[in-house]
Amino acid sequence: AWGEYLRLSANYYHPLGDWQLRDNQTQEQRLAAGYDVTAQARLPFYQHINTSVSVEQYFGDSVDLFHTGTGYHNPVAVSVGLNYTPVPLVTVTAKHKQGENGVSQNNVGLKLNYRFGVPLKQQLAADEVAISNSLRGSRFDSPERDNLPVVEYRQRKNLTVYLATPPWDLQSGETVQLKLQIHSLHGIKALHWQGDTQALSLTPPVDASSADGWSVIMPVWNSE
Repeated sequence: AWGEYLRLSANYYHPLGDWQLRDNQTQEQRLAAGYDVTAQARLPFYQHINTSVSVEQYFGDSVDLFHTGTGYHNPVAVSVGLNYTPVPLVTVTAKHKQGENGVSQNNVGLKLNYRFGVPLKQQLAADEVAISNSLRGSRFDSPERDNLPVVEYRQRKNLTVYLATPPWDLQSGETVQLKLQIHSLHGIKALHWQGDTQALSLTPPVDASSADGWSVIMPVWNSE
């Protein structure tokens, strides 16, 4: 909703793609789901100054809201901004973003607002700022939204182990081959079994780091 001196906007962001592997090979990333609500106001008595305040929240266990590589759980932030437009072509922006637990960020930027079909002389005239910022003059402005995507991270599974269920009709003294499947991101150096391996007569293969060739001998069943 846009008025002559006040603009209200809201956006909702939803990830369309699946998780992608990061460069470090240990984490996955995707765009985070979230929303923001922004209110912009310009001063009637001084058209060169615009102010803004916005609230944003994203959802996830590790969301990089501040674009620093650090993830936060369902982070919320409030931003206040001040824009100075000396001429319609140029806008200087300053914004302070305040998050939870004392996390904050300051940004200063320079924005070019070139409009095709409008004479350059007119875009460099200070008295044209009021016209370009008016409701009619801003009809070609781009929507107010966060153009820098917020990313969510998750830890990649580095190790998965699967042991197939042996047959149920086993007899004492019978040798059972263990069907073990291991998927490791960094390879396997050694395998160690925990539990009462002596009672089962656990027998390793020639290569103890291999997932193939492990076997056990079923012990005598004690009904007492």
